[in-house]
Amino acid sequence: MDKPGDFFVDIIDFFGILVPGAVLLYLQSGLALKYLGWSYSMDSPVKGMVFAVGAYVGGQFLMHASQCWNRPHGFFYPEKNDQYYREAQKTILLPANISNDRTNAFYRAFAYVRLNSPSGLAEIERQMAEYKMFRSMILVFALDGIFQTITNRGWPSRIFVSLGLCLAAGWQFLDLLNWTRRITFEYYTLLYSDHSKKEDKKHGETAKN
Repeated sequence: MDKPGDFFVDIIDFFGILVPGAVLLYLQSGLALKYLGWSYSMDSPVKGMVFAVGAYVGGQFLMHASQCWNRPHGFFYPEKNDQYYREAQKTILLPANISNDRTNAFYRAFAYVRLNSPSGLAEIERQMAEYKMFRSMILVFALDGIFQTITNRGWPSRIFVSLGLCLAAGWQFLDLLNWTRRITFEYYTLLYSDHSKKEDKKHGETAKN
């Protein structure tokens, strides 16, 4: 059975979930205190634990709600111009009823790297953690601007700052997502090519024997 000591937070959980959730709770601590009666002061372990749990739960909602931001990636980085994807696409096999697009190919290539290269997996997961963090931060700063407008607080400086950070997070997210997909397809292609060469060599030696 799992024990409390077995629970761990990996790099994607920390940067992609906990950090955006913590930022949102910090920025909206006034609203939470007013309507929910929550206090996020860290003067006791219990309050710190409440903050951590709240950040994790909020970060989960942010991560899933912000997935729609993946769609504009194809507009800024078209599939037809993605040479790394085109090269990997030649050997990536997907189930018959699954659309053969870059997103599905990316997850299949990621699964291949996960099974065959721990060092490659670590690099890809680090990049994934970063783009997921900035993707969630788009929503965090957008919500902050909306809440400030509704409550008529921090006008206009806070709202303009939130809008600027929202746009900056969006630009950084798209760039990191593109880089993550690029290195994933590149790792996949190199691993697949190396595996194919080893198989050909093995078959050749078997044929000689």
